[in-house]
Amino acid sequence: MGNRNSSAQSNEALSPETTAAAAENVSGIFLSEGLQKSMVSDFQSEILKEEWESRQKFVLAKSNQRILAEEQQKQELEKKLSVWKEQDTRVHERLDERLDELKTQFSEAEVEVRHDASRIQSKIGQGPKTGKGNECIDQRVNLSSCFKSGIKNTPLVCDPFLDALENCVQKAITSN
Repeated sequence: MGNRNSSAQSNEALSPETTAAAAENVSGIFLSEGLQKSMVSDFQSEILKEEWESRQKFVLAKSNQRILAEEQQKQELEKKLSVWKEQDTRVHERLDERLDELKTQFSEAEVEVRHDASRIQSKIGQGPKTGKGNECIDQRVNLSSCFKSGIKNTPLVCDPFLDALENCVQKAITSN
């Protein structure tokens, strides 16, 4: 690269002894080995520093992209949640209205039935009187005991108890 008179030197010419001998014969600026090593080290450090900064910028950019994407996704989910809440509110309002309507209809139907029942009762009069529910208790107990006694092979064993219960029930119905 230098001027036209310069020529490439072989590897032998670059050895320390040759460099020192050449330095005596050639004029120019020569750097000591320590300074050369320091410059190479500084140059490598600068390259590493640039690579590290480049890597940090890349990581930060990716992180910022991820944060932005997460924020956008969060906003979309919040919008969807807001829409869902609005729909939910409308549905609940309609259900509440329908429930109120049904309650009103039920109340009206109840009033109508009570009115019709009282009107029918006034036309027909008082219905049949019913007992206290204790009529024929002895006959029911006797029949139940007969059935539970386990006499299943003999037919018509419990028939007298059954006949007694039927007679008692007929008397209770006809007497009222």
